[in-house]
Amino acid sequence: MATEQPRPYAANELAAHPAMLRAYNPASRPTPFGFLDLPPEIRLHIYFHILPRGETIAVNGDIHLRTHPHQDWCRNFRDNHVFTLSIQIEQECLDVLYSQNTFQLKLSHVHCSNRWVRFPEPDLLRIRHLRLVDVDVTFFEAEKPRYHHQAWDSILSNLRTLKLAFRQPRPSLLPDRGLFTFIHDPARQGEVRMWREMMILWFELLVPWLDWFGEFVGAETVVIAEECCGDETRRLIKKYMPACQDCYASNY
Repeated sequence: MATEQPRPYAANELAAHPAMLRAYNPASRPTPFGFLDLPPEIRLHIYFHILPRGETIAVNGDIHLRTHPHQDWCRNFRDNHVFTLSIQIEQECLDVLYSQNTFQLKLSHVHCSNRWVRFPEPDLLRIRHLRLVDVDVTFFEAEKPRYHHQAWDSILSNLRTLKLAFRQPRPSLLPDRGLFTFIHDPARQGEVRMWREMMILWFELLVPWLDWFGEFVGAETVVIAEECCGDETRRLIKKYMPACQDCYASNY
């Protein structure tokens, strides 16, 4: 029985063969391009994917902040090696990290930021969202705010949002019927007197800071007074920053 012979290929069928070889020839492939050759918009979306974004980063400057339930973390992200790829990539990542998250500080850390806020000045200038908490009436003197970094004036001017969460002093054991009942309770006049003195000191301490904010915070910055500020404090904030918005969903 005769074996079947292979069919000879026509010339036009073999014409594609050299082209197929060139497709698998590494020397004929396009030159690879690096990450920085990508358009900036695409690099930005990649940074958004691997870096924290839209989160609150609490700057834990002292033991009191560390014990607060809302002062708990700056997320440990696995892709931090992206900062080591090149100087340009590092700077672009820092821009995203500082501009796309809210940095939370105690006002005392701005007052003595050379001790508590150990960020390089160029990084501080990248901050666009800031949340300031607590005015400690036992810490400050009634004076013009002092701050280590002269950059703070520029930081305030460049902010997109400024959230103020200053817990106004409240009487201890405030009755259910409210502040009016407390003030007019003959048995608690000693507490009323102490609370009023505390409120006077509170406003004396707060006014220089609000005056500073009103001078440097930009007109387009969204200023939010959170619920914990109290009605009197919110009214005072609006005196210096009339565009301030109220927020009644404070988680502080």
